[in-house]
Amino acid sequence: MPAHRLVATEDFMADPQLIERGHFVSLDHPLMGQVVVEASHYRMSKTPAVYQRSAPTYGRDNEPVLRDLLGYDDARIAALKNADVLV
Repeated sequence: MPAHRLVATEDFMADPQLIERGHFVSLDHPLMGQVVVEASHYRMSKTPAVYQRSAPTYGRDNEPVLRDLLGYDDARIAALKNADVLV
């Protein structure tokens, strides 16, 4: 039976082995400032994990989705913003 001792968050983040393995990654978040997240649990030499941005805020990807995926033009996106449809 796999088991692990129960630890508090502070103990978990201070674990020397996890720190040495680079298990924690610091990222900038637009609302929270600097945040620490868990890195990938796997290490792959040919395709290493990349950490480019933190968790999204509501509406962060509105414009790329509306413009690139749905093909909306600037006027249509502006109309949605003005109608308070978008977050």
